[in-house]
Amino acid sequence: MTVLRAAVSLSALGLVAFFYWEQLPAVLQQLARVEPLPFGLSLAAFFGGLVFLAVRLRLILLAHRASITTRQVYHLNLVALFFNNVLPSSLGGEAVKAYYLYRGTGGLLASFGAVLMDRICGLLTVVLVGSLSLALWAQDLASERIVRSLEVLAAVTVVALLVLFNRTISDWVHRARVPLLPPQVTAMLRDLFATIHFYRHRPLVLLGAVGLSVAGQFFFVLNIYYLAVSLGIAIPLTFFFAFLPICAVTGLAPSMNGVGVREATFIFFLHAYAPADQALALSLLTTVSLILIGMAGGVAYALKGGGMAAQELQPAAVESCPADRPVSR
Repeated sequence: MTVLRAAVSLSALGLVAFFYWEQLPAVLQQLARVEPLPFGLSLAAFFGGLVFLAVRLRLILLAHRASITTRQVYHLNLVALFFNNVLPSSLGGEAVKAYYLYRGTGGLLASFGAVLMDRICGLLTVVLVGSLSLALWAQDLASERIVRSLEVLAAVTVVALLVLFNRTISDWVHRARVPLLPPQVTAMLRDLFATIHFYRHRPLVLLGAVGLSVAGQFFFVLNIYYLAVSLGIAIPLTFFFAFLPICAVTGLAPSMNGVGVREATFIFFLHAYAPADQALALSLLTTVSLILIGMAGGVAYALKGGGMAAQELQPAAVESCPADRPVSR
């Protein structure tokens, strides 16, 4: 899988370099003229958005009565961002986050389910924000590619949610026996599915998580908007509400933390607002900012590690969710 991700990133970068080689000197000139104030504001906006994501994950964990503070979750999110830079996928940090929560909660599978639900709420929110921007500003979006992509993205998300939260499908998963998979793996899959449905009966938790995601999304939109401002690229703020959901989805593609895929995405979707050299400069500056943020996570990891102070879940939660139990070792 690592070879596939490296191949995708290198292939995408190779194609970008091949088709836009002549623009590279202009790209470097633009990067050399980055305005420090808006660039600093972009980083501040990103760290501000992480606060809402920390509160969101804490809210989801509190549904299992896990003892954890917002500061601990914020630290863990920073650590996850660091591992996103050093592991060959944007999901690598999520795996690390799930591991430390799992270890900190005494080996409870619900910690994996909480991280999964946190990710689902995040993806649901970016699609929701993208759909709202499409409804509010469709006439102002100069890119037909953005409009069509958001329509497809919204349709796929609705179908995926229906599958994940459908009771009939859940019952089938619990009865299914997959011959090629070990019984321990199928049992873990059933428990993870049960954990997702644990939140299905807690609409206030889901609504709160989505609301916090919307607030955090606003800060992440400001992050990329100020990056564009720092390069002197005049793109309306409203455009980034529609563009960021697409970036979030393409970032899930197998690659080395989005390298190559991100550059191709920026060039393809910003064509109506900025020439290729400006789009490429913005994508590279986005990568630089993510590396800097990941370095902050690396410092946090070096100072404090990834250890959690979360305690095992309370017995009342065990009755509500089959996954709220230690995994046998």
